[in-house]
Amino acid sequence: MPGFMNAELEALRINLKCGHCESKFQGVDWQARKVKYEQRTVYCSDTCSKAASSNRAQEQAIREGKKPRKGVLSGPCKTCGKKFESRIDKMFCSMDCYIKSDQFREMQSKYWAPSAEVKAKISERLKKGKDVPCIECGTEFYQKQPSKGKPARKFCGTPCYRTYLSKRFDRWVANPEGMALPQCYDEFLDREELECLVDGCDWHGQHLTLHMNQAHGVVADEFKRAAGFNLGTGVIAKPLAEALRERIAVGVAARMDDNARVAALALSQESLAGNYIRYKSLEGREHAKKARSMLGPGPQRICAGCSTVFQQSTPMGRALYCSRECRDNTYAEQRHAIAKKPVRQKDGTLRWESPNVQAHRPAVAGPVQRGVRACNDKRKD
Repeated sequence: MPGFMNAELEALRINLKCGHCESKFQGVDWQARKVKYEQRTVYCSDTCSKAASSNRAQEQAIREGKKPRKGVLSGPCKTCGKKFESRIDKMFCSMDCYIKSDQFREMQSKYWAPSAEVKAKISERLKKGKDVPCIECGTEFYQKQPSKGKPARKFCGTPCYRTYLSKRFDRWVANPEGMALPQCYDEFLDREELECLVDGCDWHGQHLTLHMNQAHGVVADEFKRAAGFNLGTGVIAKPLAEALRERIAVGVAARMDDNARVAALALSQESLAGNYIRYKSLEGREHAKKARSMLGPGPQRICAGCSTVFQQSTPMGRALYCSRECRDNTYAEQRHAIAKKPVRQKDGTLRWESPNVQAHRPAVAGPVQRGVRACNDKRKD
């Protein structure tokens, strides 16, 4: 029904989910109707829509064994045995497959057992306000005292941080480098030159965000959401990142008076109030996955479903089940135990009743029970 809107559609319209970058955004009326009545997928921008269409075509080409548009068909993956697309010859199709491999466990064991020299450097870094060397390039930098919720820095800058992670993770994992870059963000930004992610564009340069805006008309925020970058990440090559890091830091707000600062803040909040987007980037998820994997395995647990002993994948949290299959089977048994079942009545009819309802309810001494006890006490007297 064209033009129809109600309270449910209005609530859905202001909380739509992009089918590509998975961010929450405020859409228009027809998008809410498409999601509600046609179960269609909507997108927060034309950039995300085109990127999703390009990814579907790429996946179809890989399934049919055709030559991809930008990369080459590599594989099979050493963990799962699947074929995958990658511009550079790699050994694993995804970060999950690499973390499960023996090669990663060998690298991990070296990380857990540092030498005496490395231990001495780590102990020096824990001191308050010291000049420490970067663990990637060796350049000394001033390390502040770690505060609550903010650990001490280990790298002299973001370029060294990306180089460090790229050597230990991204060099083994496939990098299709489409508009939706699903993995290897550190390796992509740790290069002398960047390549355009748009199919058919042969641009090479230092500032990819600027190129996307000038050549393709895509603003920075839309491009970063479509490609999975953090909104605060500068999509620039390593030489430009190092040059910007070495420049003299001069804050713009430091030269503004109080009235100008309040006016600028109000203007920025007003521009963001019309179309807010809650966004969690693929780059941030990848960094969190890398950080968790470097912590090592967790303690041994006893499965609540099958009672077998299993190794928890990370030391964080408390896993109750050894696998998803065991968890699903346990939940299914619990639902079956409390499900209603037909019970034949005296008159021959069937009535659906919940078995063992009283067993699942906690015993509470309410006013009725206290009254019954009082009457029984009087009768005994």
